[in-house]
Amino acid sequence: MARNIAADGGPVYRAVLTSTPPGKPRATWREGPYATHGAARARVTFWTNHLRDADTGAPYASGYVERAESTWRPVDDDQPPAEQYRTDPDGRPTWHGTDVDGDRLLASVAVIPEQGPGVYFRTDPSGSSVPLDQLDAFIARLHTIADAARAATKEPRK
Repeated sequence: MARNIAADGGPVYRAVLTSTPPGKPRATWREGPYATHGAARARVTFWTNHLRDADTGAPYASGYVERAESTWRPVDDDQPPAEQYRTDPDGRPTWHGTDVDGDRLLASVAVIPEQGPGVYFRTDPSGSSVPLDQLDAFIARLHTIADAARAATKEPRK
């Protein structure tokens, strides 16, 4: 079903929801995108109120709202993903970039001993830059990498 969420270059929002029913494993899912923060927040409220323990009435769902900037570009299904969106050998998301003078930047999943999930950065010795017109895509990819790091350690988002 097609719909217009009025996200032409502006922010979009989604609800990230988690439920832990008594005696069952925890589940996390996302709903959206929505054009307004309020619409996504309403989904969090709905599920928090709807999913309750039958015996105690206590809610067993919670959630929060995430925001992203939309960048629309044509998709050609016959082409592989852009170089910067490669995955590592384990299939986890990464970001690979090369700036105008050839310096490279890598961001990938990190599991930091005794600290938990993180994001690993590596650059050439002289550093690397990300052009402002790619910054929103880079930040969005960092969120994807962070979600994969959390999944690797099974830690919830804080």
